Amino acid sequence: MALSKAQKQILDKFNILVELQNWVALQFNEEGKPLGLGAPDFLMVMADLLHAAEVYLESQRAKLTHLQNPGEEVKASQEEWQVAITAQENVVKEAWLNATVFWRIMDQIITHPEEFGVSLQPNHIEYALQKKILPLIEMLKWTKPEFFSIPTPSMLNKLWAGLLGCLGGGLVGLWGGIRGGKRFAEKRFAAKPQAFLRPFLILGYSVIGLVTGFAMGASTGGREGFALGQVRSGIKLGYHAAYWNPFNNPIGSKNQQAFELRKLAVLFKLSKKSRVG
Repeated sequence: MALSKAQKQILDKFNILVELQNWVALQFNEEGKPLGLGAPDFLMVMADLLHAAEVYLESQRAKLTHLQNPGEEVKASQEEWQVAITAQENVVKEAWLNATVFWRIMDQIITHPEEFGVSLQPNHIEYALQKKILPLIEMLKWTKPEFFSIPTPSMLNKLWAGLLGCLGGGLVGLWGGIRGGKRFAEKRFAAKPQAFLRPFLILGYSVIGLVTGFAMGASTGGREGFALGQVRSGIKLGYHAAYWNPFNNPIGSKNQQAFELRKLAVLFKLSKKSRVG
């Protein structure tokens, strides 16, 4: 089996199925190193498995939510319906445990990368951003803060960037808020009984998105522009704040996570430019 001793031990430790271990082994040579130049290393392969586990968990949670809130009269008996819910709850629990296993493996790899033949590089951040797994990126940021560090801008530059970021963020936030409000309404009212009201609801939420989008775009553009000393980045983040979070959803929501991903992507890109420069 083409896995290093440490790689094999961690997969055994967390009871990863032999069939899955054999598949992982095919990605590496006899020394546990990736096959070919630029091939995914052990961290990237585990990130793929983690991503698949997270996607499966979300799909099963969605099925459970649908069972718990069918939105129409349940055709099955109360007993059959409750049995189905209990069975799905068990499926979600198993999926959550499976995802947790891969998170624990990732924690071990990132904490002691050299033991698993991994050298943490910027391409790992790019890979994690591609997979859109926010906690993984935050783990890598904590381990390798230099990948997200930028030169401290002067106060004059920060003030100028904050002012223009506020103005530009407010303007692009208008469009971002409209799009975000429309997306919100389409998703929320797609399967509701009052479907005939859907066009009016979409229009109404788009107008609300326009107002809140301007406010959030301006505030975010000014704040991030000032913090980064970058007008363009501030405006860009102002747009995404207006689009992903048009109604000020609470911290921890998927919209907020999507925005945090954008922030980290912008910061990583700026850091990469400063290192190259």
